[in-house]
Amino acid sequence: MKKKISDIDDWQAVINAEVKDGLSPKSIRNNWGLVVSAMGYVGQPVPQVQLPAMIPATRTYLDNDQVKIFVAAIHGHPCEIPALLALHSLRRSEILGLTWDKIDLQSNTIRVEGSAVIGPDGKLTYKQTNKTRKSRRVIPIMIPALHDALNAVPKKDRVGLVYQKSPNLIWEQVNYICRKNGLPEPGVHGLRHSFATISFSSDVGMTEREVMEIGGWESQQV
Repeated sequence: MKKKISDIDDWQAVINAEVKDGLSPKSIRNNWGLVVSAMGYVGQPVPQVQLPAMIPATRTYLDNDQVKIFVAAIHGHPCEIPALLALHSLRRSEILGLTWDKIDLQSNTIRVEGSAVIGPDGKLTYKQTNKTRKSRRVIPIMIPALHDALNAVPKKDRVGLVYQKSPNLIWEQVNYICRKNGLPEPGVHGLRHSFATISFSSDVGMTEREVMEIGGWESQQV
């Protein structure tokens, strides 16, 4: 705004104007948090304001029948492996940080340890830790298509990161495949939540506790 904080008397009017201009509640709250920090730094009293309410995002996921359609549709696609990893409960950061030494095709398991996130510079930053304590886990490969896709990768190429393309490409291509086949567009995170629907289905029949452990969830609110 190119104004000094001390020059603004009516912060509620400023916030209301941002709402009217269409700025999201999340962005307004983030921006206000920055302003409040600046006020605190210079010792200026923080005014009482009414911030817009956060609207809970609607979670989109695939049901058991839709998952079967999706798995068939993504077969042979460059993003098949990361998409199927998401369907096995991996977060995007866990997919980006997954290395071949964590995959055991003999025992049909994947050890989830470490992650990778996009930093302010647009580059991936690799971490040895995961989002939560329960995130470090061993998951079974439940969908045969994932085992087949991993096994199809030449052994000489099974080194380093499993997925080495653009992080955003996964989300874009997952939704493209879904849109093309008349399915909801869940993105990567929605595929992770679709794992729960697969696990609870009669085909698999996992308990709630098993789903939480494999998915790395701390609570039932997945």
